[in-house]
Amino acid sequence: MSRPRDTRQKDLLRPALDQIIDLKHPLVELAGKIDWGFLEQWSAPLGVDTAGIKD
Repeated sequence: MSRPRDTRQKDLLRPALDQIIDLKHPLVELAGKIDWGFLEQWSAPLGVDTAGIKD
């Protein structure tokens, strides 16, 4: 019986997100200042899935 195929190698060749984007960019800094927990609580009764995936 053969071993399951290891697909992790593709991820080893892909750079990490923090190596691709500029962490000092104004939009990245703004995203760090947003209260994401509040937005999730506020949008939950509306049926909005903030992760982008509907249940």
